[in-house]
Amino acid sequence: MSTVAAEWLGKFSRSACAVFDERTQKLCDALAKEQVAPMLQYERSANDHPRSDTSGSRA
Repeated sequence: MSTVAAEWLGKFSRSACAVFDERTQKLCDALAKEQVAPMLQYERSANDHPRSDTSGSRA
């Protein structure tokens, strides 16, 4: 009986870990998109509107 219980518990544990890993990956992907999107928009807008030379040198 304990062998059956141990086998069942092992299967349950592996299934739970797989579900947790999948959900964790989805959460990480969503957070990455949320963080990266504003940076990409900023970069695109900076490339669309090049700044003037602000080095302070005058000719």
